[in-house]
Amino acid sequence: MNDFDKIKDDAVPSNGLSNDIIIRSSDKVDFVIQRKLLSEASPILRDMLRMSQPPPYSAEPQDEIVGSPPVLALPEDGATISALLQFHTHGLDKDGPTLSKVRSILEAARRYRMYGVVAAFRPRLVELGKLRTDALSAFAIACSLGLDEEAETLAPLAYELRGRYVPELGDMSAGVYYRVNHYDPR
Repeated sequence: MNDFDKIKDDAVPSNGLSNDIIIRSSDKVDFVIQRKLLSEASPILRDMLRMSQPPPYSAEPQDEIVGSPPVLALPEDGATISALLQFHTHGLDKDGPTLSKVRSILEAARRYRMYGVVAAFRPRLVELGKLRTDALSAFAIACSLGLDEEAETLAPLAYELRGRYVPELGDMSAGVYYRVNHYDPR
């Protein structure tokens, strides 16, 4: 069994109700779940399910098997969708995801207006940023996602790493980059 099989099994709540939709990730991982679960998790996903025509990210008709639940394809990878579904059904993972995964989870949660997920993962971003090697990356992620409180908390740590380059810096404005390089840590 590969990791995605486990993810699929863990992501589906077992409450005895029938699963009536397939969520397909960008890396072709399918999650067979209940429309009700998606509707409770996100107003955006609820609205996508209510549309009479296929939503913009729906799967091509040839991807569906006759008699199987409809497929809703999303642009996120399987691990991100799994984390969103697991959070909604089981809460926050104690071990927590890596910095790059926190970013993709926060981006998806904001896209689908899953504010409880955003609130739960904001502290994880700061926690990872307090690891000195990830401070600048976490700061840049907080800035690019508009998480001002987290960016302010991480600014002194990011200042210590000024002059270094991390790929996440490409997603924030030059003004913010200038300010962190001239930050007064008093």
